Amino acid sequence: ANQSSGWSTEAGRTVDRAHDDNALTEAWADTEDPVWLEYDLGAAYTLDYARVYDDNSGNHLIGQWKVQYYDNGEWIDAFEYLTSETEGWSEASLAGITTDRVRVLCQAPAGLLMELREFECYAVPASPSEDMTPPELTLTSITINGTVTDLGNGIDTLSVNGTPATVNQDGTWQSEINITGTPHVTTLTATDMDGNQTSRSIIIE
Repeated sequence: ANQSSGWSTEAGRTVDRAHDDNALTEAWADTEDPVWLEYDLGAAYTLDYARVYDDNSGNHLIGQWKVQYYDNGEWIDAFEYLTSETEGWSEASLAGITTDRVRVLCQAPAGLLMELREFECYAVPASPSEDMTPPELTLTSITINGTVTDLGNGIDTLSVNGTPATVNQDGTWQSEINITGTPHVTTLTATDMDGNQTSRSIIIE
């Protein structure tokens, strides 16, 4: 993190203690003036909220704090200064701000020095990507059935794509068709004893 002037160089009180995931360590600033820590996020993130932690006791306190974000070459306040006067986390919404850099500014109360135990900034949880790809549906075969009758001298043959199909005595028939690709056309042709024909087609797309 980049930092302003004013932060302590005392061992065990340096700025790295403000982001070490340990609320028991602390970073000090030996000044009453505002101090800041800048964080480069590495990429643009949509932010959800930020928070600071301190015990706010003794001569070192946060006092007040705010977050700024970088946008088009300038630092913009995400919110006005908030007070932090009791032990624990102080939290603020970042209202969905999108940025690749943030910084936290802190200022101790008059006559005291600044202490920051932890600063955290959270991104909006990522939503699962919407799947726009439709499912793939493949047909390998279908079974068709029906009836064929003739008012004259009767049925001679029934063919399905040129292949003879068995016609039962009551005129019912059934055939399984292998689908090799789409669109697929199946043609049924019934021929009676006098050579008259009727054809029907089934198209599978």
